Amino acid sequence: MNMNTTNEHEYDRDAVAQVDKVIEKAWAEIERVAADERYKDAHKAEQIRAVAARAIAEAEIVARQEIAELESRAADLAQRARRTVSPPPEMAPVIGVMIEYVRARARGNSMEKVGAVSALWRGALESRDVPMLRALEAIGPAYLRGEQLADLLAQTEQVIAPPEVLKARRQLLIDENTRKRINGALEGARQRLLAARVDNGKVRTLPRLSL
Repeated sequence: MNMNTTNEHEYDRDAVAQVDKVIEKAWAEIERVAADERYKDAHKAEQIRAVAARAIAEAEIVARQEIAELESRAADLAQRARRTVSPPPEMAPVIGVMIEYVRARARGNSMEKVGAVSALWRGALESRDVPMLRALEAIGPAYLRGEQLADLLAQTEQVIAPPEVLKARRQLLIDENTRKRINGALEGARQRLLAARVDNGKVRTLPRLSL
């Protein structure tokens, strides 16, 4: 499995390449037909349509197989990606103390409370203080809202969630991106193949889609 390494855009290049291989082979054949001086353009056009139809059918089969493989593990990955919300029993008393500490620090007007809780949360993330992060995860939504809260909760997940959970979540994201890439590659190839025509021994078609 060869991964593109751009975080939320990560995908399995090998899976997408299976569709690309079919299309590249078809384009090579189409270019040979277009350059063959023994035939007139009308005959070449007929041959190109036949090559395109075969390639599209083969690429659709390959795409279905690759997507079926992704879907076959989706349920298991989704189950493994769920983190248990409840902390270990031995951590509960510490979390309770931390919650009271947060409440004590969150004094003043609403802006001062937001500032205090945000500072505590950023400090806990930096020090990877799991009990404090558990406390802030529980009580933080009472003080923070919107993107700020969502971002802090997401960062907290990265610290609190077990490695196997994070691994499963990452694989789910990769698989979803891969599925989109496969479908995009197939649709783009279909449009370009169906639009292929001969012009003075050269193949003309639509520009390649940017995925």
